[in-house]
Amino acid sequence: MFAAIFAIVGGVHGPALAQSDFESRFGIDFNHQATPALTVNVFVGYRGNDSANIAEVHFPSLGYKVAPWIELWGGLYSLYSDERGGGRLLELRPFAGVKLMAPWFQPVRLSNYTRFEYRHRDPIGRDGVEAIPRIRSLFAVDFPLSAHAFKPETFYTQLGVEIFHRFDKGGFFERIEPRGRIGYIVNDWLKVEFTYRVVFSRNDSAGVLARGTDIAQFGLSIDF
Repeated sequence: MFAAIFAIVGGVHGPALAQSDFESRFGIDFNHQATPALTVNVFVGYRGNDSANIAEVHFPSLGYKVAPWIELWGGLYSLYSDERGGGRLLELRPFAGVKLMAPWFQPVRLSNYTRFEYRHRDPIGRDGVEAIPRIRSLFAVDFPLSAHAFKPETFYTQLGVEIFHRFDKGGFFERIEPRGRIGYIVNDWLKVEFTYRVVFSRNDSAGVLARGTDIAQFGLSIDF
């Protein structure tokens, strides 16, 4: 599947596969079931790489369950970067999307989360404001690692790939992120997760995908 996607977006040069930067992330998801159909989510997190330290907040983020297999999501992502060269950057990302789930293959969970987001990037006190409209689509499959699928005190794993398409610069597939995740359900309200992503990206439609960043993320998910 990955090979087919690489072909669609322009191919990956072999030498580029050996080159990558590294980014570490930590985040906490707070989830509240306001009604049987409405979920309120708040995320706070940190990203660190060679270029910047980044504070990240998703608030508000709202999900509405239309049916057992479809959810509508919308909200605002905010990222504040303290760049190592001395600059600062504020990015606001309003978004709206839909999550589709396939409940027919239990205990395996198949899903797709596709959303449109508008990236407004403001280098504080400097010129160069950017507006980047794009759509991103995550295809994922979750597997339980226990006979007691997705119950407290059990592990699970996820394999997925997310594809990004920009609408500026004439429109082009910007990046692809294969990922793997392992999680542990501590109890009814707490999950612990570790996710590893490999980012392949390009800056315009004439370029080819090159490995840019490996991302390691440790996260907590809290339901209340």
